[in-house]
Amino acid sequence: MKVNSLAILESTNMLYAACGDGSVASLSLNASGRSTGCFKAHDNSVYALSKAGEHEKFVPSEQNELIRKSVGNWLTVASIQEDDLDWFILGGGPKMSLWNRRASHYTAVFEPARDSEFWFPHVCKFIGNQTEPKIVAGGTSSCLFTWDHTGATLAETNLGADPATRLLHVLTVTEVFSSDDTVNGCLVAGGLGPALHLVSRLGYSLKQLLPSPFRHSTIVFYSPTKRIAMDCEFVGVGFDGKESALARVSIVNQFGHLLMDEYVRPKERITDYRTAVSGITPAHMRPGGPAKDFDSVHQRVAELCKGRILVGHAVHNDLKVLMLSHPRRDIRDTAYYKPFKALFNDRIPSLKALTERILGVKVQSAEHDSVEDARATMRLYTSVKRIWEAQIKAIKAGKSPKEVKKLAAHLRIPSVPSEVDADQIKPTSLAKIAFDVTSEFYVS
Repeated sequence: MKVNSLAILESTNMLYAACGDGSVASLSLNASGRSTGCFKAHDNSVYALSKAGEHEKFVPSEQNELIRKSVGNWLTVASIQEDDLDWFILGGGPKMSLWNRRASHYTAVFEPARDSEFWFPHVCKFIGNQTEPKIVAGGTSSCLFTWDHTGATLAETNLGADPATRLLHVLTVTEVFSSDDTVNGCLVAGGLGPALHLVSRLGYSLKQLLPSPFRHSTIVFYSPTKRIAMDCEFVGVGFDGKESALARVSIVNQFGHLLMDEYVRPKERITDYRTAVSGITPAHMRPGGPAKDFDSVHQRVAELCKGRILVGHAVHNDLKVLMLSHPRRDIRDTAYYKPFKALFNDRIPSLKALTERILGVKVQSAEHDSVEDARATMRLYTSVKRIWEAQIKAIKAGKSPKEVKKLAAHLRIPSVPSEVDADQIKPTSLAKIAFDVTSEFYVS
């Protein structure tokens, strides 16, 4: 059983835990710390808990203006305004909205300016004092949004500009209360990324804080693992720019943590930066810029790959420009994995098409990002890792092709539901687990 959310009721000194099986457990916070009960709260997983008053029921998915059929009916956030319990926010599959308990209806809708049809929140809070109340939220993008109570956007802070500290998703945010006026009222945001971000009251990113990883149990998340994923970006060299040379290489571990992300200055003269696809510009390659010489990057990549299973998409292209070889037995190429190819009439799928089909994630919508592509490739591999590795073991054991193929029958490849028109969907990385889940919000 997993715990999705926690809430503390100070008046009774009780801790409540929202669980994945739809139940809510209560625990005493006194010296005994014992469990005081567990009750069924919902037919589906409970994702959010918040303090409130009397029992009522609200269903955002019944409001036509909030429905987003391509995303779902589930809820991911529920936040109550502590100094006025009549006001609360709901959001998830339906658009995020401000509700009034007495009116039993929503009064404002909060939508990001970009990708609003598919964005959904992971965290939402009321901030500020009574004279200047605001709503802040983060979710399935690198942006932190601030709105007023009418739904007008006050700030949109991009926390993904710096590759070394970017947040892919914003999962948590808290307001700072301090005697130091320079940080009092600022926000600290964290999520899928290595850094915490301090954001000013006006919505400007002030600084990044890099917490040290725990010494023991979590160090593996930040270190090279037995399996790593690699992706490269190329530029054109030669007379007509059709020959490819390495311009950027990114490597992540099995948990998606970034092990290496380097721009590389080719030995040959660049004749085509391919910026529209590669994202590489002359600024990346100029003297004194971020690009490193090929030999130093080549050596570091070789050291990371040695003795490890290398995951990639058409990874032979990456190895070619890196002037490296890797044992065939230690390569897992998602472009040539037969169960993946079978989804595309036995053709070799692009990473973009495969990721959207299997994970419900859109990558490469504009310029390519080798970090994003490496993470997507690793996630594709881990989604079928158990069967893929079992097939490889069967081949090594001398099993017949028929027996090896039979193992693929056990695959449960996640994909966009057939009843939804996939061409009209731009799902996010967590939406795939939540299609067509009916969720309601109870205040009790």
